[in-house]
Amino acid sequence: MRKNGDKVRYNYIFNLIYQAINILVQVVLLRYLAIVIGSEGIGIQSYTNSIVTYFTMILALGVNWYGQKEIAQKMEDKIKLSKCFWELMALKLFWSLAILPFYVIVIILGGEYQIYYIASSFMLVATIADISWFYQGIERFDIVAIRNSLIKLAGMFLVLFWVKGKDDVLKYIFILSLANMLGNFSIWIKIHREVLPFWKAEFEVKKIADHFKNSFRYFVPTIAITVYSTLDRTMIGFICKRPEENGFYEQAIQISNMLKIVVLSYNSVMMSRMTLVMAQKKKTEVIKLFEGSLEFIILISWPIIFGVAALARDFCFIYFSADYNQIADILLCFSPLILIVGLSNIVETHIVTPTNQRSLGNRIVLQGLAANVILNSIFIPLWSGIGAALASVLSEILVTIQYVRKYPELITWKKIAAVGFKKSIAAVIMFLAIMVVRHYLAASIIVLCLEVAAGAGIYFMTLYLLRDQYVANKVHLLKARMGKCKKGE
Repeated sequence: MRKNGDKVRYNYIFNLIYQAINILVQVVLLRYLAIVIGSEGIGIQSYTNSIVTYFTMILALGVNWYGQKEIAQKMEDKIKLSKCFWELMALKLFWSLAILPFYVIVIILGGEYQIYYIASSFMLVATIADISWFYQGIERFDIVAIRNSLIKLAGMFLVLFWVKGKDDVLKYIFILSLANMLGNFSIWIKIHREVLPFWKAEFEVKKIADHFKNSFRYFVPTIAITVYSTLDRTMIGFICKRPEENGFYEQAIQISNMLKIVVLSYNSVMMSRMTLVMAQKKKTEVIKLFEGSLEFIILISWPIIFGVAALARDFCFIYFSADYNQIADILLCFSPLILIVGLSNIVETHIVTPTNQRSLGNRIVLQGLAANVILNSIFIPLWSGIGAALASVLSEILVTIQYVRKYPELITWKKIAAVGFKKSIAAVIMFLAIMVVRHYLAASIIVLCLEVAAGAGIYFMTLYLLRDQYVANKVHLLKARMGKCKKGE
């Protein structure tokens, strides 16, 4: 049986492996699709997917967050665990029967995009079948990570094999949709090992109504997150009337999301652990875990932000050729979100969700949602994708400010500044070093990889020389473990 700390590290390692595979797949496909179907084809996929995403969001009904929390609280009692699981699945099924007819209407009224909406319909089935929240709740992130990795790799090879030209946008959308559905069904193979069959679980129909009410409170932040990541693409398509504008924005946001996931995946792993610790009323451990997470998020965020600032243009030039300037500009606007979203998300996953403070969280998120809609309406007509990126950054800043103000006992701007001071200095030194290398070496894939590796090395070495406490503790721990290994302990 793994210790709690080891279990968190184990889950995060699996998440990191998945994220590494995800980044590899995205890097390959971004380059390939930019050449094969172009910005216009990517823009069509981006716009139609934004519409489909609204339906997957509605179908999910906040069960992903709510379900993970509920399962985490019951993971040590198989009877209660099974009962809760089947009640939530029954809720998802009943809810989907009410929502799916509206998607049929979208298909009927889809016009030139009708065929793309039909090809995307498997995404809705995938959402209904998704039970990743269950495995995350019982802290089996390895199962989810392995499943997701296989889906990503299979999807990549199918795209490379089957999508060959600008007329293959439909094939690309179909592959993405079908791969997600098959992947979500595959995770059901091992569910019988974790829960009792539904006919033995004795779940209550009345309890389903309670779950609906409670999960609906998690629906609000789900709506806001979806709006932040989807409404901008819908509005760009609606206002600009040029698919290529959606294409530029989609390529930039995909890179931004890849970078954010490295940070957010850690918070996702920690949510189940924090839920369990809070349920056990271990206040000292709660504070320790939160402070450790805050250190880690800031440690990872600063070098990513300055790395993007230094390398965005070279990266986009290598991968996107003629369109790289517009993509790089949007990506640079997005870069602060790595830290901004990391801070708001740590409060969301470590405090708000585990302590059932959803009403407070919902009010804050709705403020950000309103700001995002207003700012998109102003900025997109002026600056297209850059305007949408600026709107996202400003609205997320509003959300983060509100969250930090509400929990001064755990997080303050003074604490954030103290934790991030040496890390920001190290990130600036890393940035300057990369800019010197850029001055003497022409942009290429090899040079880009060397700059990333050298930048990471300079960043952590600088922190060690500055005697950053968090890095020093990790180095000390690593030396201690290596010493034990040499002794054969």
